[in-house]
Amino acid sequence: MGDSYTLLDILIRLGLEDLQELARRSGSIASPSRRSLSAQVLAQYRDRNFIRRIVRALPKEAMGLLGFLVLLQDQSRQGLQGRTQWEDYPEQTQHLDALLHAGLLFHFPDENSEPIIPEEIIPAIRDTLLELEQNEPSVQEERLWGGTERILLMQFRLLAAVQKGRFRQTPANLLGKRELEQWLGELPNDVFPPNSIPNMIDPQTVADFLLSAGLQSGLIDRWKGELRITNEIFDWLRQDRGTLTKNLWNRFVRSVAIRYPAWYIPLFCAVYAAENEQVLWRISPSSATGYRGTLAVWLSWFGLVRVSRQAGGVIAVRTSAPVPWESGEKKSVEQGTTLGTLQPNFELMVSPDTPLDLLWEIERFADHDHTDVVSIYRLNRESIIRGLKDGLSADEIRNYIKNLTGNRIPQNVQFSLAEWFHSYGRVEVEEVLLLRCRDAQVAEEVLHISESEGYIRERLGPNLLAAEPEKIEQLIEMLERLGLTPVVRLSKRDGA
Repeated sequence: MGDSYTLLDILIRLGLEDLQELARRSGSIASPSRRSLSAQVLAQYRDRNFIRRIVRALPKEAMGLLGFLVLLQDQSRQGLQGRTQWEDYPEQTQHLDALLHAGLLFHFPDENSEPIIPEEIIPAIRDTLLELEQNEPSVQEERLWGGTERILLMQFRLLAAVQKGRFRQTPANLLGKRELEQWLGELPNDVFPPNSIPNMIDPQTVADFLLSAGLQSGLIDRWKGELRITNEIFDWLRQDRGTLTKNLWNRFVRSVAIRYPAWYIPLFCAVYAAENEQVLWRISPSSATGYRGTLAVWLSWFGLVRVSRQAGGVIAVRTSAPVPWESGEKKSVEQGTTLGTLQPNFELMVSPDTPLDLLWEIERFADHDHTDVVSIYRLNRESIIRGLKDGLSADEIRNYIKNLTGNRIPQNVQFSLAEWFHSYGRVEVEEVLLLRCRDAQVAEEVLHISESEGYIRERLGPNLLAAEPEKIEQLIEMLERLGLTPVVRLSKRDGA
C-alpha cells in the first residue's frame, strides 16, 4: 500500500469532475464550488451507516479484496513496506474497479500510488466485514493443535541445514527430496497438524516459501548449483524475534495469501476480530471450504490461530496473540541467565528463549537432535572438531558452554572436551611452494628482497623457504628479473 491519506487529503487531489462524480454517487447536492462539494462528501463519509451500506452492497469477492487491502494498508502504516504488483493478478481487476466506483478506494496515477482507503472509513469497513462474516458460536471445545508461533523456528532450521550441508535446488528452483527430508527431520513433531485436521498444506510449499524468503533477504545465495549462507546472516541473527517474524508475516501476506482470494475474509477476521469472538470459522475437508483448513495451519505458525474440536466438527479459534507486525517488542535475556543444561550423557538442553545468534554458534559445535519445547543438542568428538575446523577456538567453545549452563559442566564431559581439544591440530597439513636455495646466503638474499614480501611465508631451514603456492608465477618472474633464475620442478598435476 502507499502512504496513509485522510479523506480530506484525497478530496484535495481529486479533479473537479471526479469530485462532482463522487458527490453525485454519495447523494450530495450538485454544486460548482469545490469547497461545498468537499464539505458535503466529508459529511456523508463520516456517517458510519453510509459506509456500512456501501460495503454491504458490494459483491462478496469485492468485500474480500477490500478486507485484504485494509490489511495491507495497516501493514504499511506499521513500516512493512512493499509494492503489490496488481497487474500480476488480473482476476482482481474487476473487483478493484468495483471498489473504486463505490468510492471506497482511490488511486492517483500521477503519483504512482497504491490503491488508497481513507483512514476515517476503515473502522466502519472493519466492523461491517466482521459482522458479515458469521463466526461460529463459542462453546466448550477440545484443543487439537496450533497457536505455536513456529514459523521463525522453521526458518532458522532451514538456514542451519543450508549452512551444514550441500543443499541444492531442483531445475524448477525447488528444494530436492533429500534436502526437504533433512529439514523436516529436524523440525518438532507438532509443527504440521495431525491427520485428523483437514488441510491442504504441502511441506514442499512451506519449505520453498522459507527458502524464497532467505534468498530475497540476502541470507542465502547460489554458488555452482549449491545453496550457501551469506555473511548477511549475522545481522539477521542479531535482530529481535518480533522483527524477524514481522518480515516473514509481510512476505506471507504478499507472496502466499495474495494468491487465494478465498482466504481474504477469514484472514481479515483472524487479524481484526475482537478477542471475545474467538471462534472464527468451521474447517471442513470438502473442496468448498478446504482452503480454510490450509489458512488455519499457516496462521497457527504465526501464533494467530489454533485448531479445536467442538460438537459438530473442527473449528479455527483465534488466539490472544497480537498480529505479528504489532508484536515486535524485543525480549531481552538478563545477563547471567542460565539458558541450557548439560547432562553427563553429553546431551545439551537449550531454552527456547536463547538468542538466535547464540543458538547459531551452538549449531557450529553441537549436533541438533530434535526440538520440542526445548532444543536438544549432543556433544561428541565429531561435532567439536567440526567447530574447531569452522574457526572456533577451544576457549570459545568452552566459554559458550559455560555461559549457557551457568558453568555447570559435568566432570566426565570436561575430561572429554579437554581430550578432543588436545587431539585437534597436533599435526598440521599445509600446502606450500618449496624454494630450495643453493646455500644459506642465497636464502638470506631472497628473504631481504623487498618485493618478496607477501610471497615468502616462512624459513624452514638454512637454505629452505616456504612460499605461497598461488603466487608462483609472480615469484618466478621476480627472481628472473633480479638475476636469480630458478630451476622449476612442478608436478604434472600443476601443469609442468
